[in-house]
Amino acid sequence: MSAGTLAAPYRAPKALHSPAPEYPEEARWEKRTGLATLGFRVEANGSVAEVRMLHSSGHADLDAAAVESLRHWRFVLPTGGAPASWYRYLFRFELT
Repeated sequence: MSAGTLAAPYRAPKALHSPAPEYPEEARWEKRTGLATLGFRVEANGSVAEVRMLHSSGHADLDAAAVESLRHWRFVLPTGGAPASWYRYLFRFELT
């Protein structure tokens, strides 16, 4: 950064539609739990354009459920927010 300039503060987009992932039936029966961290890119129109697995839950079916869910999320970018930016989200799969 050059002298006299300030970096814009980080502003995350607001989720307008964020359906929870469906817990896979077999994972539920086997009482599997885990955390999956996904990276995703939000387009200017608020849609999720790309999803990447950053840290697996250790279970392919839980990871797939998280990815599928995130693909259906919709966001509104904050004023001054950068379109097509990358963000991350932690999905927690736990049985209660």
